[in-house]
Amino acid sequence: MRRKPVGLPGLGKRISKARAVAGLTQEALGAAVGVDRQTVYRWEAEDREPSARHVAAVVRVTGCGPGWLLGVEPS
Repeated sequence: MRRKPVGLPGLGKRISKARAVAGLTQEALGAAVGVDRQTVYRWEAEDREPSARHVAAVVRVTGCGPGWLLGVEPS
């Protein structure tokens, strides 16, 4: 399967780290932001990018900074 190019390199790794620091499973994060576990897996694998609405929800649920999550600010 061919991977779709991702516009924000490293976003998947930062989502994974934010989720882990928050103590959430992929399933729990998905439920909290309104997607299934497979979608969170795809975000973390950088096969897909979350919408702006879902990025905002990940920030809200995990407590990470939006600039950090998007890779425009250091941790």
